[in-house]
Amino acid sequence: MPTDRYIGVDVGGGGIRVRADLGGQLRTIKNSSPVPRARGQIDIGVLAERIGALLAPIHRGEGVHAIAVGLTGMPGLLGSPAEFAHHLHSRLPV
Repeated sequence: MPTDRYIGVDVGGGGIRVRADLGGQLRTIKNSSPVPRARGQIDIGVLAERIGALLAPIHRGEGVHAIAVGLTGMPGLLGSPAEFAHHLHSRLPV
């Protein structure tokens, strides 16, 4: 039985889509709310909070090897990728 656990997150105009491989069990989650914005940029604190809330029921800190977040088409709106990573890591310690 596979034990590797990976989560992919796609953030775009249609909201947030999650696909998780949890040791061979596949899960998908979608949040269709618009990406949060503040002063013309993505509100990284709110976005990290929303991603954390979506993943909390499946993450639970149980040996997730990696979480990848795709923000294709939004690089100019993100501001600081390092700050976003910090916000996300504070909610999902992977």
